[in-house]
Amino acid sequence: MEGIDQLEPVAKRRALRLESDPPAREWRLVERWLLFLFGMLAIGISVFAIGMAAIVTG
Repeated sequence: MEGIDQLEPVAKRRALRLESDPPAREWRLVERWLLFLFGMLAIGISVFAIGMAAIVTG
């Protein structure tokens, strides 16, 4: 496996891994917000459609 040097000290490998982790964590947060917004949009459209159907049939 390229890029992984097992001869480096454990502390240095851990520091490198933690150094590269925050962007991944940030993208996970963005992904959660996008999923939340998509869910709210789907619920909003559904409620709107049901409301329009109720007005038409009422």
